[in-house]
Amino acid sequence: MRRNPFASDPSVGTDSSMLIDRQLPEYDVTTIRHAVVDADPETTYEAMLTADLLDTGPIVRALGALRNAPMVIVRRIRGNSGSPPPERMRFIDVPETDEWTLLDETYGEEFVFGAVGKFWRPAIEWRQVESDEFSAFEEPGYAKLAIGLSVRPYGEDRTLLSYEARTATTDDPARRNFRRYWRVIGPFAGYLMSRALERIAADAEVRPNRKPPETASGRGRSSRLVRGTVAAAALLAASAYHVAIRPWHRRWGTTEGEARGPLPGDDLLPDATDQVTHAIEIDAPAESVWPWLVQIGQGRGVTAVAAWLYRPLLQS
Repeated sequence: MRRNPFASDPSVGTDSSMLIDRQLPEYDVTTIRHAVVDADPETTYEAMLTADLLDTGPIVRALGALRNAPMVIVRRIRGNSGSPPPERMRFIDVPETDEWTLLDETYGEEFVFGAVGKFWRPAIEWRQVESDEFSAFEEPGYAKLAIGLSVRPYGEDRTLLSYEARTATTDDPARRNFRRYWRVIGPFAGYLMSRALERIAADAEVRPNRKPPETASGRGRSSRLVRGTVAAAALLAASAYHVAIRPWHRRWGTTEGEARGPLPGDDLLPDATDQVTHAIEIDAPAESVWPWLVQIGQGRGVTAVAAWLYRPLLQS
């Protein structure tokens, strides 16, 4: 578990920490994205609260639908259609939801909200917690997610917009479950955050109370388009790897039964959170392979490989 070094250092002072540090100073995972916006901090903050996060492109909508698919299936099996999907999604609407809680805000500077739940389940099990209970919540089996958005001046009429998401689990079983979940969802989280920042920046830069130079605005939009295209390509590559390549690579050379079956040494780490099983067939009896196998190791592997390579010369 990692800890923000400034959150508990009395010499630094409370004013030096971010609001998210007060709500979740210790965490298992954090993802941070930044964007420079060609607008002043006040304009950027207002755009940050009111930007429609559903208006971030087809890839984001597809990922959202994919994540919600298990919950939709469960509801249909139970005969409950559930509430219709929202027409828009804005940070300013967070306090009106049942799942999320506004934790803290310094208007014009920082906005922090969070949720508690079992995010790794197909249908997320939410745990309603009041804002004053969030920081101290330690009920076993859950994860706490805190999201902080902030704006800071970045030169004249420019703003550094930051988006951070921290997750902390409450016990070891929850931590293992979350790690498995994060290995799948992690590559997509940063992309979604970057797309949200681009949406906010675009809204801020076209607001009527600011008039950026045409050249700077054009460069900003062009740069974001290039970054978005590169990010989309990277996301598709990561998706292909996680869906098609990684499962195959983790059990390369084995059948499904061999990969899941018991092997010597399983008892040394019975609660392992990850497993990789590789195999290869060798056209030689086990007693011939074993002497080469035991030579693998520091200070021995190179010698064994060299002996094998030069064996024809040694036998001539």
